[in-house]
Amino acid sequence: MSVPYEFDIAIIGGGITGLSAAFHLQKLGFSRLCLFSKEADHSTTAHAAGFISGGMADNFTRLSHPRGIATAKQIWDFCDHAYDSLVEYLQKAGIPHQNGERLRWMISEAEVAEAQKAVQQLHAEGLAASWQATSPSTSGVSSPRLLGTQNEGQRATAVSLPALLHQLRADTRVTTFGEAQSFQSTGDGIEVTHAGGKVRAEFLICAQHLSIADLLPNLAEALVPFADQWSEYQLHDQSKVLPWKPGTVFSWQHSHIWGVVTGPGTLRIGGGRYLRAMAGIEAKVASYEQKIMRHLAEAWNGLWPELAIEPSGTGFGIRDCRPCDELPLIGPMFGEGRVLVATGYMGQGLSLGFTAGRCLAELIADQPTKLPRLLWPERLRSLPADKGEES
Repeated sequence: MSVPYEFDIAIIGGGITGLSAAFHLQKLGFSRLCLFSKEADHSTTAHAAGFISGGMADNFTRLSHPRGIATAKQIWDFCDHAYDSLVEYLQKAGIPHQNGERLRWMISEAEVAEAQKAVQQLHAEGLAASWQATSPSTSGVSSPRLLGTQNEGQRATAVSLPALLHQLRADTRVTTFGEAQSFQSTGDGIEVTHAGGKVRAEFLICAQHLSIADLLPNLAEALVPFADQWSEYQLHDQSKVLPWKPGTVFSWQHSHIWGVVTGPGTLRIGGGRYLRAMAGIEAKVASYEQKIMRHLAEAWNGLWPELAIEPSGTGFGIRDCRPCDELPLIGPMFGEGRVLVATGYMGQGLSLGFTAGRCLAELIADQPTKLPRLLWPERLRSLPADKGEES
């Protein structure tokens, strides 16, 4: 049997988290790195809608209500730090991007009550947010359904996703292999098996998102897959322009519909998974459904009839996962100190993945990190153990 290749760290996953981990490990002095990945266009990142934002995708109260304001602020601050870090990288690397506002539109009294409470709590914690009843006067358009807007300031960015991934690949020097099949802990490290043989490394980073549970069965019950989608749209009347800057990120219906302004008359809108069977939960494939594409356009046109839109081309089905307790999983795997994981970003993979990779690199290098201990997988250690292992 041939002797396995020897590396400092093996990374599984060629999306933004895996590439960021390799990038930051190099900056911390690790040079013997390898990366396992399917083809580049198979990563979850490759089919993202191409925008990032600060704070959480869900409103502040979604976390403060069950976990308390202190915990909600801790996670919100981490998300803000992740956003700022990626924007800094975009600027330094010259990656095309456009900055806009983070807007939450309210079309029901329940959303209004949530937004007003969220803004009050955000202000009390020194975080930026404002509430304005009815449509903003600066928009220049009216809406028959809009009851108000929660504005979190200049905390949103549309980014050229191909350029971002290309730059991260160019900034990393790693030995690349195909898809990892399995791994096992040895006395002094980790041995990863792939189609071409075996690789031995001191640490393993699992950043392959949806398929982490295939290699770490103890996480299988904690990660809930779901299907979603987004589509490209343009203004039906192309003599008009959208009143929001490109890069502005918006959502409504408690973030069940979300999107980003990509140009003067173009935007991407996603969500509507409530139209899928079981709201897309436990979906096996990332399907793209025409009825959802049409529904999203109708929902926009009902909210902004003066800015009617129509489909303009590209659309993607996406498949994501949410941890059972609705907090990202980032950090060392319980029971496997040499294995680190990052997944379950709660719909913010592009926003959080870059900093998640950095945090894992810092943990391996025993460096200070912004990662809250609350996000470590150890919080799930009460999950059933694999057959043959002790609980």
